[in-house]
Amino acid sequence: MIIGENIRLRPLKKSDKDLFFAWRNDLDFVEMALSMRLPKHELLEETWLDNAMTDISNRHVYFIIEALDSDTPIGFTALTNIDWISRNGAGGIAIMHPDYRGKGLSTESFRALFDYGFNKLNLHKIWTHVHGGNPASIKMHERLGCTLEGTLKQHYYWDNAYHDALQYGILKDHFNQINA
Repeated sequence: MIIGENIRLRPLKKSDKDLFFAWRNDLDFVEMALSMRLPKHELLEETWLDNAMTDISNRHVYFIIEALDSDTPIGFTALTNIDWISRNGAGGIAIMHPDYRGKGLSTESFRALFDYGFNKLNLHKIWTHVHGGNPASIKMHERLGCTLEGTLKQHYYWDNAYHDALQYGILKDHFNQINA
């Protein structure tokens, strides 16, 4: 468990199935997620959760984000596609509870995830893909010290149009320097 000033990152539990089923079928989330865009069946979510909790590939780490003021699950964050040889992985985050959006909790949660990835898992780099039409996420990545590494032109199709994905990255040394 990772505890911040306003959030707690805790491992997934079997009882999170209904949360994930609702969250991963939320159309607002699906639009900005750049993945998981097809409707999910409850049985599929249960299988996904079982696989995430027992990741035998050892390439993915998932957390539920809880608000410390209420113990309410408000979202999730993850390091996925971890490459243990190159020591990098992809970061992802979503604040799903509308009452907790716009309060800096994504930034705090991602900072805690980055700290875990760099200083516990000894990753060298964490990268993310950001929807080009999501200015809040772009600002968050810049606040965290991430660098825009490139634009994946018309990389995702949603709502009858192609959209760019922005790839951001941050290196361990830079993260630790700005968070010392």
